[in-house]
Amino acid sequence: MKLGGALYVDLDGNQRYDAGEPGVPGVTVDLLDAGGSLVDTVVTGSNGRYVFRPGGAGMYVIRVDGSTLSFGLSASADADGVADGTTAVTVAVGSGETTAGVDFGHRGPKTLDQHAVGVSPGAIVHLIWAGFDGIFGSGDDVALTTTADADGAYAFANLPGGQYSITIG
Repeated sequence: MKLGGALYVDLDGNQRYDAGEPGVPGVTVDLLDAGGSLVDTVVTGSNGRYVFRPGGAGMYVIRVDGSTLSFGLSASADADGVADGTTAVTVAVGSGETTAGVDFGHRGPKTLDQHAVGVSPGAIVHLIWAGFDGIFGSGDDVALTTTADADGAYAFANLPGGQYSITIG
């Protein structure tokens, strides 16, 4: 049996793991038994995914170690609906199946809110975040798009810290 899921950056703030939202690598995730004792610890992979193989049926708690989050990320969504970095999961007796989708969303602390001079109303604004490695073009970049409002203003919210590139048009 397996328990697993992903840690992701909730770029649109909808508390769901959507296509295009990056996984958060290098975060420590703990598996606790019903009594709160540590059963196992893993670190999320480059795609933000983690997997536990608990020894048997019962209730477990999956806990994200918030001190290992980088780029100013903080909890914004858990599988149980309470954004506290923990979710209880029950594994049925005789279950040999995988419990997946125990995901944890995170938001970044940055908002880019611009009233750019010379930006036409309705202009398309492209933002590229260099990803967790901080290097543009290395495969973990994230592209976002918005449209300038009637005053030429635009905004991107929930952004992790790091390097950004913006183009208009």
